[in-house]
Amino acid sequence: MAKDATYGKLDAAPDSLDPGIEEAGAFPEIELPFAFPMGARHSVACVGSDGGRSADRFGNAPDYAAAVLAIGRLLAPDGNTAALPPGLRWRRDALGKPFTEWTGALAEWARVQGLESRHLHVSNTHDGGAHIVIAAYSAELAGIGIDLVWLPRLRTPGKDRRYLLRFARQFMSAEELAAFESTLDDPFLLSHLAVHSPCPPLPGPEEALILRTAAHFSLMEAASKACGTGLKIGVGMGRHTSLPKQSLGALRLFPEVELAFGPEARQRLEEIGAARYEAFVSAGPEMLVSVVALYRPHPKPHSR
Repeated sequence: MAKDATYGKLDAAPDSLDPGIEEAGAFPEIELPFAFPMGARHSVACVGSDGGRSADRFGNAPDYAAAVLAIGRLLAPDGNTAALPPGLRWRRDALGKPFTEWTGALAEWARVQGLESRHLHVSNTHDGGAHIVIAAYSAELAGIGIDLVWLPRLRTPGKDRRYLLRFARQFMSAEELAAFESTLDDPFLLSHLAVHSPCPPLPGPEEALILRTAAHFSLMEAASKACGTGLKIGVGMGRHTSLPKQSLGALRLFPEVELAFGPEARQRLEEIGAARYEAFVSAGPEMLVSVVALYRPHPKPHSR
């Protein structure tokens, strides 16, 4: 679905987006029709791109533009992006997970403000010409992931009920698939995502099934990014450290998203010290976006 389905696709990407800084304002911002009620302080920004010369084949320049907006609004006084000093570097670790490095004037400014780069978590996604970055700041965060599905792709001829069910079976675990199929024809369940979408009227069963299938796929992607691993998607794509698709999933979409973590995913959670999560998914006319945030255990109160 989304173009950034695995970190393995970014092997050849540069580890810094410095060349795109001058062009950061060249991409039109897209207003997202929804928000995510995360506990951690955060900001989400989306810019558009025609995929032309202004963006290389990894989408780096528009990703950087969205990162500047999201991080600036999160950290700068009164959310004024222009007030954020220069020195932001967008990099990726050995597993392909994005992170930021603060240098020069920005590093000094952050020191004065009492901010630490290790507490800033970022994630990006792009599909259908839209590039989204989420930035969150909290000492309790262990990881964050965001994923976008461009819905018009699933409304093309041939993407019918049979196709969607076959697709779901390719990435869902047996447990997730059983929960998914048991509620296929429940009209309330089918319309849930649209109820929380700003685009009336409520869709029919076909459109609602598109939304539900996309939501499960997108939550799997976002969870893998929050784990910092990406996914093994077959045909040699993905890193050896990536998680299998069936190790992450969603058992329920409402009233709150309930995620399922298989043995490989639970091992990764232990490695990064994650003990709890928040997960959200929302749909608009053309975009479905999900967010997963992983948190470390609550600090224990000091005993007297």
